Amino acid sequence: KYYRRGFRIGVGGFAGYKIGSYAKYVAKIDGDKKKNKDKNSFFINNWRYGARLQLGFRGTDIFVNYDMSKLFVSGKGPALNAFSFGITL
Repeated sequence: KYYRRGFRIGVGGFAGYKIGSYAKYVAKIDGDKKKNKDKNSFFINNWRYGARLQLGFRGTDIFVNYDMSKLFVSGKGPALNAFSFGITL
């Protein structure tokens, strides 16, 4: 119940490893529904690491993640770093 009383802040890092990835495509062609699943790496790096900031008040938190690792394998896509944010209840 302590988390319902006031303000809190958290700063830290995170790391992760991609176990697998796939994409599912669904299309309607001449009224027929076609499904296709593609298991591939899509040139996405297997390792992710970055920084996280989390602010909370009572039972609600907001967070921001910034990946310091590049999203795609070098030379296989644009040089992007992932950025995500959200709310936890």
